Amino acid sequence: MAVQIREQMKLDLVKAMKARQSATVATLRSALAAIDNAEAVPIDEKTPMIPFVTQSPDVPRKVLSDADIRQILQKEVDERIAASAQYRDLGQPAEAERLQSAADLINAYLNDR
Repeated sequence: MAVQIREQMKLDLVKAMKARQSATVATLRSALAAIDNAEAVPIDEKTPMIPFVTQSPDVPRKVLSDADIRQILQKEVDERIAASAQYRDLGQPAEAERLQSAADLINAYLNDR
């Protein structure tokens, strides 16, 4: 189901780009980037460093479970809600509302799908 969430987010990103909804585009890109970053394998002394000239530098990525993706998205929501509260406390309601809207957008993928 989380893979479906990710695919739906990608489809919605394209729609938002075509509609020039910059806030939605930024939020979806950020959430999808968080998922992509979580798939990256850690680099350590055991990870082979392949030169670009001879071979592709790509290494296999982690496979995230539905629970992993949901957890990542929930963390993104929580971070935005916390930042929204901080901005509200600092007397910046516009930025607080922007962050709350972003949290609501991501949360909709967790609740409705």
